[in-house]
Amino acid sequence: MALYTVVPFVWTLSTALKGPEENVFAFPPDFIPDHPTLDNFREVWRRVPYFGRYFINSLVIAGASIILNVLCSSMAGYALARLRFPGRNLAFLVVLWTLMIPFQITMIPLFLIVLRLGLLNTYAGVILPTAVTGFGIFLFRQAFLRIPHSLSEAARIDALKGVPNGPFTGELHCLWSSQRSPPWSFSLLFRHGGSFSGR
Repeated sequence: MALYTVVPFVWTLSTALKGPEENVFAFPPDFIPDHPTLDNFREVWRRVPYFGRYFINSLVIAGASIILNVLCSSMAGYALARLRFPGRNLAFLVVLWTLMIPFQITMIPLFLIVLRLGLLNTYAGVILPTAVTGFGIFLFRQAFLRIPHSLSEAARIDALKGVPNGPFTGELHCLWSSQRSPPWSFSLLFRHGGSFSGR
């Protein structure tokens, strides 16, 4: 899984460092350039006048979306995994149903909502629709369910010495640090792994 994810990024970087005389479509691909050069990067900045603006937009939108998605999805996932309340299973089913709806169906309604809120052509108009996702909630819920309740209870009782702000913070620290592969890492990868917002 790691190789499947990393190889395209390595190939992209190696291709960007190749000169015009090298074959970027060679198969099997050559990951080590014969004569590495940064001319391709200089050429992009020269030919595309607003490339810096596009780059900043990508950083701001992807960064804010990732932070909000991790915060909101982790809180919702924790509630669905740990808290007992009426309609919890129904709420989780609704989350699963949202995963079955193609983005093409929700794209126009989302645009109309953003338009009526006056957020068109703003960072908030792009960031807020991605602040929480069904996939993120599902991922965090499943990760929290894997942790034994006894571990959470021990964290609440002991308040994890050295962790400030009481037992609840201790429990959260326990939940996050006990994961071999933190769920937020997969959430970031699948949500923003290939995103580029050139606006």
